[in-house]
Parts: sequence; structure tokens; C-alpha cells
Amino acid sequence: MTEFEKAKIIYDYIEANIRYSSVSFRQSAFVPQRPSETLVTRLGDCKDLSNLFVTLARMAGINAQMVLVDTRDNGENDMMLPSIEFNHCIAKATLDNKSYFVELTDNDLPFTSLPNILNGALALEIPIKPSAEKEELIHLKTPNRKKDIIKRIIDIKPEDEDLNISVSSVMYGIFSSETRQDYRNSDNKKQMQDLEKTVAGKYKNNVALEKVAFKGLDKLDDSVTYNYTYKVKNEIAEIGSLNTFKIVYPDIVATLDNFSADKRDFPVEYWNYETADAYETVVNITAPEGKAFVELPKSETYSFKDMKFSIDYTLKSPGKLVVTRKFSDGRDQLISPEDYAAFKAFFEKIVKAEQKFIAYK
Repeated sequence: MTEFEKAKIIYDYIEANIRYSSVSFRQSAFVPQRPSETLVTRLGDCKDLSNLFVTLARMAGINAQMVLVDTRDNGENDMMLPSIEFNHCIAKATLDNKSYFVELTDNDLPFTSLPNILNGALALEIPIKPSAEKEELIHLKTPNRKKDIIKRIIDIKPEDEDLNISVSSVMYGIFSSETRQDYRNSDNKKQMQDLEKTVAGKYKNNVALEKVAFKGLDKLDDSVTYNYTYKVKNEIAEIGSLNTFKIVYPDIVATLDNFSADKRDFPVEYWNYETADAYETVVNITAPEGKAFVELPKSETYSFKDMKFSIDYTLKSPGKLVVTRKFSDGRDQLISPEDYAAFKAFFEKIVKAEQKFIAYK
């Protein structure tokens, strides 16, 4: 096996058998408990779980160490060394000549995925052996982590005044963890009720969820897949001889709710507003028999620094339209007050581009 495969087996074992627990009267504030105690009690806080992973990894011949973290929500420059103000602990492993950081307190998180508050956080790597060299604070850079991506394929079929919609979703990274937490312990009836509330919240008209099926809820794969179908009543509007409707995307990639001001005096830490690395959505629309799409919206491409948005309308035949929307957001960007106006204009263009109507007759 490769080092990565060995480390994943260790990770999967810990996540399946050990539960995160942080109780002040039970666990030390600074010293991790022995790995054997964590194994016996099947409980541990962040430093206990990280210590267990590091110990088992070293037994398997893997170079691993513990890392103290001051999570990103505490600020970009929250401390100076020496300090005991770290509030989290993770592990670092060198696997097949690549460095990975490992979060162990989320039993639903895929291997090498990281919560949003860890990317770019202040950290201190604990050396494997004592060293005379002075250890320095670093900002966690995680190029090898599992990316947090949402991919969807949406099929829309108008029928009279209603829309029949099928959605196939693949949730990667932290989104797979969130999906497992929301739906793994529910039966199908409860899953449908919860999902129907989520879907209905995006429409003004009545929504009826017809079915949903999940794959990957019960194991720590890199992704969770789920498919669902629903009907939206009276969603198609008539304008003369035209029938029109607007595509309602499950994921909002840009909103002006948090950016209503015309200028700012302080930078925008964009990671506070975005948890995804990328969104990829393909919408297949089939017009009713004998109908054809007319007056298609124009394809658009916009960018701001590392953020890129595109929406493309491709007519495959008179009655078949494919809309492809992509957004990669560079969520770790710090947007200066000088760049704020351009950033807001970028978002305004995206919001406007997603308000276009589809028409057929």
C-alpha cells in the first residue's frame, strides 16, 4: 500500500470507533492522554485524537506530527509566540512526499478534508524530536486537501403551467460531511420532509418532492451523492404566445445581502461568507413536444482576481437547451477597501446574469 492508503485506513478506524469529547474535568487542558487510554475509552478531544493518529501513523512508518492551531475565526494575527492561546489541535502527515493536514474531530469528514476555519489559520507544528531551532508560527497552506465542491445536474421539463425537475447532486469535502450529518440518521420519509423544506424555500409557488435517494451516507468516501425529483406548480408564466420561467439554482454563488454598502473602511475576509472552492451546475431543459426555445439569454463570463464565473447557453436542438454555470471563488482572498467597488460590481453582474428567463413557444 501507499503511505496515503495506510494513513486513510488509520483515519477511517479512528473516525469509526472514537468519538470526540471535550470535558474539562476529564481531560487535561494542555497534555494529551495516552493513545492507549483513547483506544480503551473510545473518547478523546482534539489533541487526544491527533495524538492517537500520529502514534499509529508512526507505527506504520509514516512521518507524522501534531499541529497546534489558532482557528481562523480568532483573526489573522491573533497571537505571538510564546503562547498558550491555541484552541485546536490537528495532525500533519507526509504521505508519498506530499504534506497533508488531518482533522479528526468530525466523524463525517472525508480524509484530508478540512473545515473552513482551518484553511489559512495560524498554526505551530510540533517537531517529532526536540530541536534547538526556534519554531515559527505559520498560516496553514493546504494545497493537497480535498476540495470543497458542489456539482449538480438538473433536468427541467415544463408541463402545462408546472415544472418537473430532477436533480443529481455530488457533494465533496466538507459538504459531504454536512450532508451526512443532516440525513444519515433519518429514514426516507424524514429525508423527504427535510429536503422538501429546503427546496420549497427557494420558490414562491407550491413544491411537492416526489422522491429522494442518497449514496455514501454511511461511509467516509470523498463525496456523497443524492438524487431527487420534484414538481413546482404554476411556475410557468405566459407573455402573449411565449411561455417563460426562470431557472432556480439550488446553490447561490453570489449575493449582495452582505455587501449593500457602497464602500468599506476595512477589508472583506471573503472566507467568512463562502465555504466552497467551486460550483459546477449543468441544467438540461427539454421544451414540451412541438415547442422551441426562442430569444436565448446571452452567455456571460466575468472575473475578479481569482474569482471566475461563467454561464453558457447552448441550444442542442430547437427543443433542447443546455445551461452550464461554473463559479470558482478563491474564497481565501482578502478584499481591500480599494478593491471593494470592483468586487461588488462583479457580484452584481453575477446576480443579474442568473435572473434571466427561459422562453419557448
